[in-house]
Amino acid sequence: MEDELEQKARSHWILFASVLIDSIFLVLWVAVHYLVGLFIEWVKLSGIDKWVLAAFRIIFSLSTLLPIVLFFYEDISIMYIRVINKIKEEKRRK
Repeated sequence: MEDELEQKARSHWILFASVLIDSIFLVLWVAVHYLVGLFIEWVKLSGIDKWVLAAFRIIFSLSTLLPIVLFFYEDISIMYIRVINKIKEEKRRK
């Protein structure tokens, strides 16, 4: 019984750490894209260069944001499923 409680506690801490790491990646993503935006304004590109850079910026934004969002969704889904299962388990006990 004690080993099972330790395992559940460890599992919860791992999940919490995973959500924290996902949040840190999201903050870093926002910071990097903000700095890239400032750099683009500083360089003052025009014509085709501006359009190519804008296209790469959009593609890079989506390709780096998607994995972060998917990991975030996975972690939140796991927490939600665990809460639902715990509620069902409590209802069966009564």
